[in-house]
Amino acid sequence: MQPDVILLLNCNDETFSTNLFLSRCTTHSIEEYERWFEPTITDKETISKIFCIDEVYPIDQLITLKLPSSPILFFNSQFINDKTINKNNIVPFLKIFSSPIVCNQLTTLLHTLRSIKSLTEQNLIRQACELGSKAFIKTMKNCKKDIKNEYLIKARFQYECEMLGDISMAFYPVVAASGRSNVIHYQKNNQSINEDDLIMLDGGCLFKQYSSDITRLWPINGRFSSVQRQLYEILLTVQKDLIKSLNSNDKLITREKINNLS
Repeated sequence: MQPDVILLLNCNDETFSTNLFLSRCTTHSIEEYERWFEPTITDKETISKIFCIDEVYPIDQLITLKLPSSPILFFNSQFINDKTINKNNIVPFLKIFSSPIVCNQLTTLLHTLRSIKSLTEQNLIRQACELGSKAFIKTMKNCKKDIKNEYLIKARFQYECEMLGDISMAFYPVVAASGRSNVIHYQKNNQSINEDDLIMLDGGCLFKQYSSDITRLWPINGRFSSVQRQLYEILLTVQKDLIKSLNSNDKLITREKINNLS
């Protein structure tokens, strides 16, 4: 697909339709793109079938699209700037709508919708978590006392994620030894590890665009000291209590309640 397409969702109380607008590509521009990247799909019928789009148009027909009376437009203004490829087509289209009924902060609404997951999404999230768990276990098993630097653990975790299939790291991980684990978003991942250090790994797998996010702590030499074990047991108890609370039938559970409980 092209990186500069426009998707328009047209809906009211009775109907819903999807319209995709593609940039006009010459034979030369398509060949140039494919030479650098990979074959791209330009056939409208194929695009419509793959992505379940009702109608596919060239970008210059955006301004001529027939709209319902008194339309309300929701869009993300942050994507309309001097670097926008199809700015010359988008700006005239936006002018069709009167400012009082234009919402340019679509992201806020989408974030609210994302809190509700379908069964399919729930299953994908579970798979992402299961894959992340496997990558963690293999990383921990293979990162013992002969590991002398944080970057080796980071490299091992990335390797274990990618060895699971078409999987990648969900985000740049935190690999912190000793007191560096107190830095929430520690990013260096390149400091020496002492033989009695605890290792904190915060990472996750990206599976079909769904991410897992896991944090675990283990002794690099394979054995907790008495103080380390005491700290570990305290945190483990908190984790179990939180999971128990989340699995309860409390319909009024909120993030604030969970945070206070922790």
